[in-house]
Amino acid sequence: MRAGRVQRIRLSANPRAGLERFMRRYPGRVVELASPRGKAPRDTIGFWIGERRLVFTVTSSTKRRFFVVATRGSLKLPIKNLGDLAFVF
Repeated sequence: MRAGRVQRIRLSANPRAGLERFMRRYPGRVVELASPRGKAPRDTIGFWIGERRLVFTVTSSTKRRFFVVATRGSLKLPIKNLGDLAFVF
């Protein structure tokens, strides 16, 4: 979420183009989800593109769903459940 490429996608007027590049670069590892509450298969990063937000999600080895909701066109993260994993140093 904090990597420069992902931040450019989050700020972009058309995030789909950047996310499709990730899907081509990492086939089978980055997948589009059908809904914002979708669960990505294990060992993949899932994303969903909405009108005003983006959702990124992964599934842990214990089958827990971790996610981040990003406001489109902004670096704000209004919703996340990553706990200490999202702590900014």
